[in-house]
Amino acid sequence: MLSTEDKDFLNKEQDNIMLLDMVKIKHKPAVLNTFNSTIVSVIARHQDWEKLDKKTLKIRMEAKTSNMVDTNSLLSYYSNSKNKYELAEFNKETNGKPKLLFVMDKLNEGAHLKGVKGIVWLRPLSVDSRILFYQQLGRCIHSYPDGHIFTEEERPIVMDLVNNINTVNLKRNQSPINDLEDLKTIIAWINDNGGKLPNKNSNILEEKNYGLKLDVILYRYIKYFNNQEELNSVKNKKVIEEILRLGSLIDLWNIKIDEPTRQRKEKESERDEEKFLQGFLQVESSFRDFVDSKEEIDELASPESTFDKIFNYLTILKNQGVDINSISKCDKLKVIKTDGNYFLQIIKNKRKKGNGKTVIINEEEYKEPSLIWIGSYVYAFRQGKNNKDSKSPDLEADQISRLKTLNFIFDWEVDPILNPRSFEDYILLLKEMQNSKDKTGYDINNIKFLEVVRISKINGEYEFEYFANREEARKKYGEDEEIIGIGRIINCFKRGKNINEKDLTAEQINELRNTGLMVVTEKERDHIMMPKNFDDYVKVLQALQNAKDKTGCDINNIKFLEVVRIIKINDEYEFEYFANREEARKKHGEDVEIIGVGDVIYWFKKGKSRSGKDLTVEQINWLRDIGLMVVTEKERDPIMKPQNFEDYVLLLKEMQNSKDKIDRDINDINKRKVVRITKINDGYEFEYFANKEEARKKYGEDEEIIGIGVVINYFKRGKSSSGQKDLTTEQIKQLRDIGLMVVTEKERDSIMKPKYFEDYVLLLKEMQNTKDKTSRDINSIKFSEVVKITKINDDYEFEYFANREEARKKYGNDVEIIGIGLIIYCFKRGKSSSGKKDLTVEQIKQLRDTGLMVVTENERDPLIEPKSFDDYLLLLKEMKKFRDKTGRDINDFKPKEVVKITKINDEYEFEYFANSEEARKKYGEDVEIIGIGLIIYWLKKGKLSNRGRDLTVEQIEGLRDIGLRVVTEKERDTIMEPKSFEDYVELLKELQENKIDINVIKVTDKIRIIKNDIGYDFQIVHKSKVMVNGKTTIANKEAYFQNDLMAIGIKINHLRKGKYSDKTYLTIDQMKILLSIGFKFNKGIEDKIYKQEICKNHNIDLKINDKIIERISKIELISKINFLEASNLELVDNAGKLIDIFSMSSIDIQDNYGISLESIINTYGKGETRK
Repeated sequence: MLSTEDKDFLNKEQDNIMLLDMVKIKHKPAVLNTFNSTIVSVIARHQDWEKLDKKTLKIRMEAKTSNMVDTNSLLSYYSNSKNKYELAEFNKETNGKPKLLFVMDKLNEGAHLKGVKGIVWLRPLSVDSRILFYQQLGRCIHSYPDGHIFTEEERPIVMDLVNNINTVNLKRNQSPINDLEDLKTIIAWINDNGGKLPNKNSNILEEKNYGLKLDVILYRYIKYFNNQEELNSVKNKKVIEEILRLGSLIDLWNIKIDEPTRQRKEKESERDEEKFLQGFLQVESSFRDFVDSKEEIDELASPESTFDKIFNYLTILKNQGVDINSISKCDKLKVIKTDGNYFLQIIKNKRKKGNGKTVIINEEEYKEPSLIWIGSYVYAFRQGKNNKDSKSPDLEADQISRLKTLNFIFDWEVDPILNPRSFEDYILLLKEMQNSKDKTGYDINNIKFLEVVRISKINGEYEFEYFANREEARKKYGEDEEIIGIGRIINCFKRGKNINEKDLTAEQINELRNTGLMVVTEKERDHIMMPKNFDDYVKVLQALQNAKDKTGCDINNIKFLEVVRIIKINDEYEFEYFANREEARKKHGEDVEIIGVGDVIYWFKKGKSRSGKDLTVEQINWLRDIGLMVVTEKERDPIMKPQNFEDYVLLLKEMQNSKDKIDRDINDINKRKVVRITKINDGYEFEYFANKEEARKKYGEDEEIIGIGVVINYFKRGKSSSGQKDLTTEQIKQLRDIGLMVVTEKERDSIMKPKYFEDYVLLLKEMQNTKDKTSRDINSIKFSEVVKITKINDDYEFEYFANREEARKKYGNDVEIIGIGLIIYCFKRGKSSSGKKDLTVEQIKQLRDTGLMVVTENERDPLIEPKSFDDYLLLLKEMKKFRDKTGRDINDFKPKEVVKITKINDEYEFEYFANSEEARKKYGEDVEIIGIGLIIYWLKKGKLSNRGRDLTVEQIEGLRDIGLRVVTEKERDTIMEPKSFEDYVELLKELQENKIDINVIKVTDKIRIIKNDIGYDFQIVHKSKVMVNGKTTIANKEAYFQNDLMAIGIKINHLRKGKYSDKTYLTIDQMKILLSIGFKFNKGIEDKIYKQEICKNHNIDLKINDKIIERISKIELISKINFLEASNLELVDNAGKLIDIFSMSSIDIQDNYGISLESIINTYGKGETRK
């Protein structure tokens, strides 16, 4: 009961309360109509007020609300530009008036709004909408520093008019499905923020929430990324695989982490997220019940007329998330009361056929007397009628407008092709699509399940644009574009089903077939071409096995990924096998119909269905009857096919028992080793291989082998066979009882087996402490060096090797070594052992305390240790300064030259060497040098390095400013610096024109080319030899080895032999070009080039058959090739060597092939010029 004070207050506010019924706000959500009407109706009835007519209300409202409030709206059906404009308007500085922003399906993530003082929830969220709840709530919540004293104005107000606080489950749910949805939301936020990852320390609560959640996902699922075998033992494999795929898009898994750390981080991240969410949501909520009984809601929903009553029901349904346009004529409405709250539910008429009759499955529910015939009213409204009565008047203009606020669709607005809703509409759409197939290139029968279509209508003509899926369409046209999931519709229709998976009538199937759609009902389905159940797959396997003599494929040998393509010709089936789906699609296109028979057989052979359930005894017998070798879990030999820890213990026992026979101890098996097991008379035999490839070389791809090395590697470290879980004390004891030397993480020697930074610090200390004994300082250890550590009486001994190969040569492939050179290399640069993360100041101090000389990026001298272009530019500048002192110009360096740089009192000194070996001879192997010649070589070409990256115009100008002569590819003079065959041809032409006979140039000759105003001058430098003290020396050594000379003689010598280089032969076209300029080849070369071209065209290896090709004439070679090809005979044997006919005499050819050499040439050598 209201107090006298409450009643006085209501009477005082009567005018304002009555005006609520007429509030008109730009783009006002329809829910406000309901709440306004409800509030006014309840209070007016309770206070016994007389309701005002609409005209009076309108006049008063206009007077009351003029220039009172600024409103904007963000709605899902607006265009992107419209929503951007509305948001920008809302974000403008206020002019003193309150601002309201109405939002529907927007701002769930992304933009952060400033100055929002509160929200009003008008739309119910589902029970699983925890993230969405926090996102929407976060619109009005802001982060403040600790100790901040809140003013009343800073406290946000949240009006939850739809009871979301009690509906949504706010407790954290760890299911992969929820994590996948969270990750999708976070990735959308990342994309909206320019690729920036959310910061878990951000002051923006939304970003902080995403950052914390991303940590949870990282540490929860990285174990599956690092070891994909783990996925085989989880329920939500596909969901987790999608999480891994999406995480890879943002490089989420790009960290190295061991399992104990991961487990610790997972718990910490979950705890941080929970703590944040608990502190984030401390809501003191106040509830008011406006409705106390069902009678009242009925009364409130029908203030004046039937239309108003149904309209208000539709408004409530829409705000519950129900698509009111999908309500069918037979649907009814149920009002449900739960914990004092009301909820509207659509009750469908659920039917099924049985014994020739159609019965209502939910008859008791559907025929409840209190239900409202909502579907009949909606059906009438669509036709423009006021109610379901056949004599009902038409809807008034005002009523139509009110329905339009709910996005209600009337029949006269619907184009059946643009907006298909019924079966008849889809028939019209498919006809139109098929009629346009010549234009679109799409036949309706080839449309895949996920494909969608975008339809536009221009001048009465329909245009169809197809996309592989909804995402592709939205990428092009945006989220709000209307598309039709036509692939799913066609998929149902082709199987004789409607979109609700119910059977189509015979008449409907005929209509579909008349459009050209190939409909195959369940009764008509070919069980071998389109298998669905166990019985079908048995028929498929039977047919496959029956055809094994023809296909050469036994069903027991089919691998997991293999697929089969089945075609039917005259009631006969033909089978084509492929290694995987990709192979089939490469050959037959993306639309090829294939069956994943390998997957089916894999499970059947285990006695399981495809879903992993056990087959019945009868089903197993059927499979065995067709020849499939089924081994159920009970029949499985745990040693031949180990699956769990107990199986591997049995296997290792058996292996260790046979060590005297095979001379193999299980402790000596390295990580890559595999074993092949055979069973003979209840005894096991073991054959070991270095790796899987070795085993397959000997026994073929299908041989069953066990990766025992990986398993032993994990067991020896106290881990499960997957490496993810710790073994129990009991399990470790079992392994030790069979002789396996298990060392758990707690027992691990940090120096013998370092894993963490702290371990490596201990190792480096120990190594440095023994430097007097080993003569090795840790600072002198090179990148490729490794160390072998042995422990004797608590003392460590270190043996260093130049690389892993050296260590394995001495101790065998199984030697345990540490790549210490790589670790030190990273540490010396201030990086972690992976080289990716910077070390902390504290870590760098620890390393320096061991004696390691650490130089971080900030401390690095760019001249002593150049890395980037800018560094090398500084270095060249400095080298140029010292030209007078060193006598070296930066333009004169040869590619192999190196420089040693020392720094004394901030001054640099440069010492140059012809090559690396010269520098090492003088200063030892560990001398630090820079390959400056190679750097200059590429810079002079306008390149950054041998990777081919061009320098920028700015970079080239920088080099030229310091005096380096840079000539880019575009600026290169092809005569002065020939590179290609064409360049050399032009050079040879120039020589001929300058009266230099190119055919007398010797292999040792070099040439100097000088460019003048009218062309080029050429100077040939010959190599002169003299005898000095009984030895031949070069008389003109200084002149002959000048840097500006080109070794033209070597290039011409190659050309004379029919080659462009050591490995490249000239083509016939290139030979003709050289002949045209007067070039002379060595004897027989022209004929050899022709023969080489013939061999290339017929895939004959030139190296293997060089001697035969040299002896045989061109006409004989081509004649014999043509003869063999016409006779369908191979040209070469298995080794690639030409067969005997190419080296036979004419008599032998007659005896072996029944035809003379003369006849072969006359018949098969036509058109060839005979020498």
